[in-house]
Amino acid sequence: YLPDSENKYRLNHQLNWRTKEFTLTSGVTLNEGGDWEFSAGFVTAIGYDYVNKKPRYSHKKSSSSGNLHMLAFLDRDRNGQLTAGDNALQNVRFAGNSDWRGVSTDKYGQAVLMGAATSGQQMVGVDLASLQDPFLYPTYEKLAVKTHPGGLNRIMLPVLSFSDIEGSVYVEDNFGTRGIKGVPIRLLRHKQTAYDTESEMDGYYAFGQVEPGNYTLKVDPDYLESKQYIIKTLPDKVKVEESGDIIWLSDLVLTQLKTNQKTLKTVSSLRKPEPLNT
Repeated sequence: YLPDSENKYRLNHQLNWRTKEFTLTSGVTLNEGGDWEFSAGFVTAIGYDYVNKKPRYSHKKSSSSGNLHMLAFLDRDRNGQLTAGDNALQNVRFAGNSDWRGVSTDKYGQAVLMGAATSGQQMVGVDLASLQDPFLYPTYEKLAVKTHPGGLNRIMLPVLSFSDIEGSVYVEDNFGTRGIKGVPIRLLRHKQTAYDTESEMDGYYAFGQVEPGNYTLKVDPDYLESKQYIIKTLPDKVKVEESGDIIWLSDLVLTQLKTNQKTLKTVSSLRKPEPLNT
């Protein structure tokens, strides 16, 4: 409604169709005098993808969005840098922007993400489901990137391998052998606690995302003292390989200190007295 216009009533209708590469706009205007107008538009941003060596198109104007050059690799020496011996990761996908659906890294671990936000920070992360191995995890779950209109940011994405360690802890007492809940268990590396966990109702325990290396298992000594337990069997040293895997440990068995003491007293009382020397 335009009260100051000769044609006070006007009807507008717009229809837009947007793809990743371009946006089509259309509109129709009809006024009360029977006059009508039709408009149409086509919007796209043309650039060059130097990674794949081909033209690229985006529905977002280059003057209002940035670009991210991603490089995903398996960081074998775990130094956060791409060095000799590291491997490029192919088919890695990314999260953080709907425009990146279907974009994945090539055989060199590279991909260009177009349409990054330039107002504030653009969040970008690795789609974990796209990693080839379930024991691979990115060093950074999410990154906050600051870019500028028409800019190109080069971002390293080191990915590391980890292993999961699983086992069970049991206690032997007057009622037999059973799984036990709440046992604090530590995984030591260089005599320092690297990971810690507690057993569940059935005695099951697990350490997730353990880095490669040599470890030893230890039960919290304060817990053993408070419960009057001693360790009967303890798994051997744990070696975690670089490749990543699930490692099953032999059973960790505790027994009650008081039960052992009573058994010793009973056995000693049944011994025959030695003859006295005359």
